[in-house]
Amino acid sequence: MPVAIPWLKAHGDPSPNWINTPGDSQAALPKVRYRRAFEPGSAIGILSERLASRCDELVSIELMPRIAERARVRLGSRANVSVSVRSIPDVWPTGTFDLIVLSEVLITSPKRV
Repeated sequence: MPVAIPWLKAHGDPSPNWINTPGDSQAALPKVRYRRAFEPGSAIGILSERLASRCDELVSIELMPRIAERARVRLGSRANVSVSVRSIPDVWPTGTFDLIVLSEVLITSPKRV
């Protein structure tokens, strides 16, 4: 089990060390705008919130239902964002993406990448 999972189960919020991740991740994006983006492991939607303003469509997935619900609440009624409870690689969304963000997936990965 990834080290971060027990912490998330206990607290439901990102570790203080992760707070700068959204800004760092966004700064690394080469384009200003994306047609369709995929964000597996959206957590509570901090990065998703920032990505949504740069994407025509953002498909976010989260493994833990309680955390996915917090992302949905954070993202409100944004018509261009969907958050669902899924696990990759078991269920990969259909279609193509011009941006795939693996930020939170890599942070909580049980194996070194």
